[in-house]
Amino acid sequence: MTYNLLLSSAVDGLNTIVQEESPDVIAVQEIKTNKEILLGSFPSNYELADFSFCLINKGNLFGIATYYDQTKLDLIATQTHKLPFSCSDFLILLVLGRNIPLTMLKPLFEDKKTKKQFYFYNLHLSPYAGNGIRKKQMKEAFDYVEEDMPTIITGDFNFPYLRRDFEKIMKQFHLREATHTIDYSFRRKFMGFLPLNFKLDYILYKNIDHLTTRRLDHQFSDHFPLVADFDY
Repeated sequence: MTYNLLLSSAVDGLNTIVQEESPDVIAVQEIKTNKEILLGSFPSNYELADFSFCLINKGNLFGIATYYDQTKLDLIATQTHKLPFSCSDFLILLVLGRNIPLTMLKPLFEDKKTKKQFYFYNLHLSPYAGNGIRKKQMKEAFDYVEEDMPTIITGDFNFPYLRRDFEKIMKQFHLREATHTIDYSFRRKFMGFLPLNFKLDYILYKNIDHLTTRRLDHQFSDHFPLVADFDY
């Protein structure tokens, strides 16, 4: 499952969703990175695999985090990779004097029953930038994909237009999209009443069998949670 929490405003709602859906792995974006939120927001069978800072809002640090059901999976290893800066990231550095690098999480999990392993990527591409820098970030992120390993890539790509460019990059790295039937994952009301829908969140995969994908009709955030099932 992947879900942008809108600066942690959807944390309580996420707990409800997790209890309903029981996903094996959860990728979240824009979670407040204090100990109470990171370690106390999920049922006890979920463990934090890794987290990383990605933005500052009103003096608070937010980031991405990946959780897993420790009754089903073992965490074998985890890596964090930096992605290219956007101009907005550079402005934050100049104004705040703080360097919050854009990163991607890359934990490796093993199924307790089958002993099969898979990588699960979690990323959040620059929200205040053009698609040019996002394409560069995608390419650099996908360079870390292991050639022959089962792989799932999730997150908020912030890629609302020029779909053809997105598909070209997927094809270049031999990736497939599990969210191709999802037409939008983000909704915000313009002028307070006119809904604007965009597709910003994606689930990609490689060397693994995709079964189903669903957009959950919970809107605790301006994003919708996406859930995909795989057979690895």
